Amino acid sequence: MKPIEALKQERSQLLIRVKALDKAIAALTNQTSAIKWTERSLDCIQGKGHICLSAEILECLFLDEDVNLTDPKIRNNYMTGLSIALKNLVENENLKKISRPGIKGFYYGLPEWFDENNKVKTQYDALKEIKYPISV
Repeated sequence: MKPIEALKQERSQLLIRVKALDKAIAALTNQTSAIKWTERSLDCIQGKGHICLSAEILECLFLDEDVNLTDPKIRNNYMTGLSIALKNLVENENLKKISRPGIKGFYYGLPEWFDENNKVKTQYDALKEIKYPISV
């Protein structure tokens, strides 16, 4: 067998192997386990220790994972899943939500972080440390 023919045969075998590896990789990446939105959302909020916007919760959920949250399609899909989980947590009274004037979206927190008037207790208020500069 000529050297060129041997190289072509080796290349052909390698291409078959590459295709098999690509299929194995695809199978493994498609078998990702379902995201446990409710449990992970609660863990994230508890870990933060203050009321959180849904965007902050989403980033917390995937902080240590290789998820491209800058991709609008991925972010919208994940935000939808998170929104459903947060809605269920509020309906089941595992979380409370409030809105703030001038801020889009809701803040979510544990029920014990709110007083009897549904106001956030100072130690759990995410905005307590923010100073708003006034420009003249």
